Amino acid sequence: MGENKFSGKVVVDFSKLRDIYFIHLAKNLFGSTGDNDMKFIDSLKNCTRLEQFGLDNCKFQGLLPRSIGNLSKQLSSLHLSANQLHGNIPRSIGNLVGLELLDLGSNRFTGNIPSTIGNLQKLHLVGLHENRLSGKIPNAIGNLSLLIKLYLSSNMLEGVIPSSLKTCHNLLELRLSNNKLNGEIPTQLLQLSSLSILLDFSHNNLCGSLPIEVGDLNTLSLLDLSYNNLSGNIPSSLGGCACEIKYINIIIFNLVAFIIIYII
Repeated sequence: MGENKFSGKVVVDFSKLRDIYFIHLAKNLFGSTGDNDMKFIDSLKNCTRLEQFGLDNCKFQGLLPRSIGNLSKQLSSLHLSANQLHGNIPRSIGNLVGLELLDLGSNRFTGNIPSTIGNLQKLHLVGLHENRLSGKIPNAIGNLSLLIKLYLSSNMLEGVIPSSLKTCHNLLELRLSNNKLNGEIPTQLLQLSSLSILLDFSHNNLCGSLPIEVGDLNTLSLLDLSYNNLSGNIPSSLGGCACEIKYINIIIFNLVAFIIIYII
């Protein structure tokens, strides 16, 4: 029923639809002014064959109930992006061990990223961008060895970039921009040979020098380290990437110089 103009609350009782495996209600006008728009998820616990669940690009408001963790273990994709959901992301989301895609981006979620996300070891894509998440990026994300794309940009995340991301050997794209991350760039992360699309650490509070291991990113298409507090020299090893990297935007602040480099 996606891409229509359905509105109001979803009041369907799904409990008797035990064999349903695909629900797509995205791109509608569902939602209300209340806080229990997602209450209908409670009725999905008997739908043990559900594989795909799409509720993105609507106007759902309120909290994401803990019963989200009662959804089918067969569920491979959960799309809830571009709504108006708020409150914490329930820890029970870690029960959805069959998930390959989790997209909760462009909502109003607050609080920490639950460490239980590390239980979802089949995940290929995680989208938590454009929310109001705070606290540290959990080390448990390093358990997601099959992860291809990780979007955490435009939140209020703090602390250091976890070095545990080095175990995500399939990572093609990493977006951490527009947060409050600090500390140095982990050298182990720059040695991920899989990174080939984008590495974006811009608009944070990262400090220290740029590790010489940046030269190992010889298949990366775009590197953005702008608007941080990086200092020191630009490593000569960066020149080894010039033939492959299409665009580099590095802004280095120190007491002496303001430097912008573009390599195309």
